[in-house]
Amino acid sequence: MSIGSSNNTNNTATEASAGSQTPAAAEFQDCLSCRLVGAGALLGVAGYALHARSELDPLRFAARRRGLLGLGLAFAGVAAYRLGM
Repeated sequence: MSIGSSNNTNNTATEASAGSQTPAAAEFQDCLSCRLVGAGALLGVAGYALHARSELDPLRFAARRRGLLGLGLAFAGVAAYRLGM
């Protein structure tokens, strides 16, 4: 019986700690240097996509150019959002 009671105690403690971690995770915010590094990396990917777009022939690869433009703008938007968090 002591094994069963200790397992119940451990399960209750695990459930209590899981419940207490949820509000703390909701309040988590990155430091400024983390946001700057993350935004810089995202802007680098955006710049790479836009640069790759400029190297393609406009007549042969029109759809691919539009896709790279959308990808570059999306990464730039996520970088701006990352800075504003």
